[in-house]
Amino acid sequence: GMNSYLVTSAVEAVDTNGGIRSLPSLVEARRGAVAYRIGNGVLVIGGQGEDSNNARTAKRQLPMEWLASDAPDSKARWVKLSDPDFGQTSALGQMTDGSLLAVDGRGGISRLMLNPGDGELPVIKIDRDTFPPLNSVRHNISTVRIRALADGRIIVAGGEVQAEKIALLREDSNKPEAEDEYIGIGEFQPSRRYEIYEPVGKRWRTSTPARGTGSEGPRASKGRS
Repeated sequence: GMNSYLVTSAVEAVDTNGGIRSLPSLVEARRGAVAYRIGNGVLVIGGQGEDSNNARTAKRQLPMEWLASDAPDSKARWVKLSDPDFGQTSALGQMTDGSLLAVDGRGGISRLMLNPGDGELPVIKIDRDTFPPLNSVRHNISTVRIRALADGRIIVAGGEVQAEKIALLREDSNKPEAEDEYIGIGEFQPSRRYEIYEPVGKRWRTSTPARGTGSEGPRASKGRS
């Protein structure tokens, strides 16, 4: 074609044999959205609408949309969900039980559980107490990746972090049982480390730094490295 690409509401499904078929159109046209299969249905989150080039409306959050079934003989249609949309402010990853894990720009972890139920509108529950916050706040959330492993561990990588940290001094810091507490300082740079959640200890563990292309690179100063 010779014309500019347009934001579309069209949806196509690709089956395991490579066949392509059309699904009902979304309620709101969008680009850059992410789709998750939950049960027999499909949840679409995030993306930008056709008015995203307009400075006044570029930050408008598009609602999540739910399709109860994508079966060829289904009469289901996309419906908007009024619950908070994580797609604009958090990185998302799907867990082995079908729930979604959301990592926000402050290091907080939320779990979004969706029960399709028998009707068109699913029941959504948001849990913010299951997982402790990450050890490092990650900015540039669109580049953060989340991967759930079969053994229950969860990996969070990417984004930008503060490579340097300083210890906090509190009134009880000198007590033997006091835990060390650190906060990041300096500018945010591409992360060289990933964090992995250990379900046994219910804590996040930080990996050793990577040496690959795109990492922060070596940072050294006199007397330390």
